Amino acid sequence: MSSEFEVYNEDLFEGHFINNSSEIVNDTLLGIIASNPKVGILNCGNVIVCRNYANENIVKVISGGPSGHEPFQAGFVGKGMLSAAVQGEIFHSPYVSMILKAIKEISYNLTAGVLVIVQNNISDCLKFGLAVERARNQGITIEMLVVNDDFCVINKHQGKRGMSGIVLITKIAGAMAERLLSLKTIYQFCQKVLENMTSISFSLRMCSRVDECVCTTQHNSFEIEIGTGLHGEKGLLVLDEINTKEVASFLITQLSNGFPINDTVPVVILVNNLGQSLLLEEMTFVKEVTNCLQECHKVNVARAFRGKFLTSPKIKGFSLTILNIFDDLVLKYLDDSCEATGWGYMSTIPIERNLFPILCRSIKRKQVTSLGPRLTPQQCNAVYYALQFASDALISCEKQLNIIDSDGKRDIGTKMKRGAVIVLELMKNRRIDFSHPKCWFAVLSHIAERFVGGAVGSFYSILFEVASTYFGDLSEDLYIDFQVWLKCFEEAIIIIKRYGRTEFGFGTMYDPLFACLQTLNMFPEQNKCMESFRLSLKYVEDAVFQTKRDSRKHVDPGAEVVRIWLQAIYEGLSLRYN
Repeated sequence: MSSEFEVYNEDLFEGHFINNSSEIVNDTLLGIIASNPKVGILNCGNVIVCRNYANENIVKVISGGPSGHEPFQAGFVGKGMLSAAVQGEIFHSPYVSMILKAIKEISYNLTAGVLVIVQNNISDCLKFGLAVERARNQGITIEMLVVNDDFCVINKHQGKRGMSGIVLITKIAGAMAERLLSLKTIYQFCQKVLENMTSISFSLRMCSRVDECVCTTQHNSFEIEIGTGLHGEKGLLVLDEINTKEVASFLITQLSNGFPINDTVPVVILVNNLGQSLLLEEMTFVKEVTNCLQECHKVNVARAFRGKFLTSPKIKGFSLTILNIFDDLVLKYLDDSCEATGWGYMSTIPIERNLFPILCRSIKRKQVTSLGPRLTPQQCNAVYYALQFASDALISCEKQLNIIDSDGKRDIGTKMKRGAVIVLELMKNRRIDFSHPKCWFAVLSHIAERFVGGAVGSFYSILFEVASTYFGDLSEDLYIDFQVWLKCFEEAIIIIKRYGRTEFGFGTMYDPLFACLQTLNMFPEQNKCMESFRLSLKYVEDAVFQTKRDSRKHVDPGAEVVRIWLQAIYEGLSLRYN
């Protein structure tokens, strides 16, 4: 999965025409609603919505992420595209609470469901993922689509990044929603769109060269970097200065080596100006791309979209998205009318004098009709022991974990200790209801989000939220045996895999979780559960050791955290049952 965003530097906008860097996001959103009175701002944060969002029971399409890439995402809010966009600060994802409020507000009293579309980066996936799981736990019908259309895989363990292809997917999803199609139909079709799409980016950067003769002066020239990230991350390779025609030919040749480009399937192209390139450069690049596809590859270009869709403040260059038209409906959805300014909509409505925020309707917490099955007193006691042992172990391993967190901020141990201390304090004051797994898993989810924090806190918050939802969906009369716990564990780590965009062997916290699950599934009998658990710890230890590779000095800290609390839980349960 793509790494977290670089820390925002106020110097990023030095020399640009703005009021105040601390107010730039709010000013941008106010500018959007001034140019399109059909959208407004919710009073719960940086959330842009269609003003008529409450009037139609259609699937609501939401996106969001860090500001700094305008017009994406807020500029694409409008009838026929996004129902809402949740904006974070510059290069920072929005808060989970803000995302959840937006989801609950636009789906209030509606039954069609919500589709959340985000780019593949760790911060967006985790924060939007947690909000989605919380919404699902509260009874909202919701799906999340992660767009990873980048052709260049900078790091195979991080996966493909989300690029400008998300603009086309958002347009298609919004058009399908307006046609009253179901959430399932929209989600599945957009998955198919993603499978038939690829994007590649390049940037132009100045470099200094010195002639062979030392007597001559240094002069400036330019290099073309292929695969540049939206935050200036380095690409895959650098080419010497070449003209636009050669760049277009090189890009399409590279794409054709790993993506089906042929004369039997027409395509849609989207040329995205990353922000700093001139319009004449943009038009020239569009011309060369279409010529190369039509003349050299004999491909029919059915549509060519171009403009500034997904930008970055300091990058001069373009991204190119190619979508194979696998179904005639693709063009129909792209051609449907749209009232989003980022897609070219020009409002003919007079601007209101006062652009007051839209008040969120009074949303009462949904009455929980079922807490799910109840634990026996003996089981409650066992859970108490397990949680106490796990918390104590994480507290005692703080320094050890901080040391092995050498690739991070050296604070994962401190974060886990912070959460463990809160858990023990709540247990001491009897503030946790251990009789219903749905309840105490929900408590752990909020502790992980609020007190652990960061990516690791988001992962655990999602894991516990999924577990809470799982138990809440079970019959109240069900006896919770080993099979039920095992199924809950499986459901939770499936979600971790999905939002983490990871696989076994990628060297993450998922590796020991998967190793443990595989071993437990080998001996699922109730009378062998403790022996199965004991055996799984050996495979967990091996999986953690395997995360130490390449340039790593230590094992993955997230994987080591999993090993510590799994070992502690086993010891607590062993003491209780022996």
